[in-house]
Amino acid sequence: MAAVLIGYWTKTGTTGEYAEILGQAISAAGHKVDVKPLAEIIDPGDYDAVVLGAPINGMRPVPELTAFIATCARELDGKPTALFTVSYMYGKAARGFNKAIEKGTARAAKAMGAETSMIFPGRVAANLPGPVRFLFGVSKDMPLDRRDPAAMKAWASTVAAILP
Repeated sequence: MAAVLIGYWTKTGTTGEYAEILGQAISAAGHKVDVKPLAEIIDPGDYDAVVLGAPINGMRPVPELTAFIATCARELDGKPTALFTVSYMYGKAARGFNKAIEKGTARAAKAMGAETSMIFPGRVAANLPGPVRFLFGVSKDMPLDRRDPAAMKAWASTVAAILP
């Protein structure tokens, strides 16, 4: 049984909800799990494994995540780690925006030494303005809520496979 930290940063609550779903699934697999906002984490070195999650903003993970990874690089080194990001537009955006989101996520995953990473769809509070939809190639009828809890539960088995 591993002691697993699931740390996250969230603005709208979506990433925190995904972190809780992952935490429940990893706990059900027999591991001790703490799910905490990044700001509340004192020492990730106290855990056997670390999973981090954050939203995408500007086609990259938010600066709070990348700063946490940089600050805690020593504590993360050599541990099983995983990363997930959340993007409302991912999978539906056009003109290379999906690739940019993938690149930003891959860069953060590499920086923390993640053995696995995944991008999950998110939600927005209101329809994107027309010019923004046009810029990103997002259809007018795209649902405001694209969250996929089942995908997170499925990814939990991939995460569990890297745990000691």
